[in-house]
Amino acid sequence: MITLNLETKNGSQRRIKEYLEHNASEVLADKINNGVRIEKDGKTLISKKDLDGFWSYACKKARESGDDYTEDETVFGWAVHYFEEDEIEGTLYNEDGSKYEIPKPVYKPATPPVITTKPKPPKAQMSLFDMMEKAEEKVDETEEPDKETTTDLKVDIETGEILQPETVIKPEPVKQLSPMYQKYIGFQTQYPQAVIAYRLGDFFEVFGDNAVMISNELELTLTGRDCGLEERVPMIGFPFHASDNYFKKIAEKHELVVIDKNVATPYGVKEEPKIQIDDAEDTELAEMRERSKAFETSALCKLMETFGDELTIQEGDI
Repeated sequence: MITLNLETKNGSQRRIKEYLEHNASEVLADKINNGVRIEKDGKTLISKKDLDGFWSYACKKARESGDDYTEDETVFGWAVHYFEEDEIEGTLYNEDGSKYEIPKPVYKPATPPVITTKPKPPKAQMSLFDMMEKAEEKVDETEEPDKETTTDLKVDIETGEILQPETVIKPEPVKQLSPMYQKYIGFQTQYPQAVIAYRLGDFFEVFGDNAVMISNELELTLTGRDCGLEERVPMIGFPFHASDNYFKKIAEKHELVVIDKNVATPYGVKEEPKIQIDDAEDTELAEMRERSKAFETSALCKLMETFGDELTIQEGDI
């Protein structure tokens, strides 16, 4: 049993701690006892999780699922997931062990811009000739017909229709799938009709439409995971130590492929069909068995080891 540095405040927390001490791997125990290093605000910090933080997480999960879960296997599974998932942030500490405090923003009063205005030069007095030219320009504007305005619109030569200007749409940046989900999709492509159970730490997880289907059939809590897409991918998970029970239930209705350490193993593979032997070969094999009964087994094995295919048993040798 592994000893975990988790402080308990009530009976429920003690049961969670006892379960983790009996079922957590060494990797998970190291995360719980020593925390996980993360980068935040340009600093290297240590994220440590405790049972108070888990209890808030479990209450939120229960509200989302709509069920009133107590200390059962589902809550134990949430506990493993909470302490295993690095994306869930706990209490942050500096590398020297002191508690990390978010730096307060420093507000500097804005310096008002200096606006300088230049006095406008006085308008020059128009001469008699300027007034006459201005009057002639006004007369010319009233007599000229409206000028056609030209645009950059394109016209179809054959139909004469005005084409709408093309709108240039900048492509949105394409998000990249996480490496883990890329591997999962690769296995799902290799086994398109099967349910893929992928091991991540102390859990086996199923993603996508299969996760929704298995969640309904086995009444498991459906969650989601950020895999690099626009939306979180539907996901269900069950603990590694109880995986055989879930595998049997899934295999009753579906093909199942288990992925452990990037190795795919079909679950419940049927026996290979027996090879049919024709009557002539069957008779010959029966005769060989009858002849071999005349020899001791150990002596016959030594002869076969020495002579190999050159050894034959005839009726006169018996």
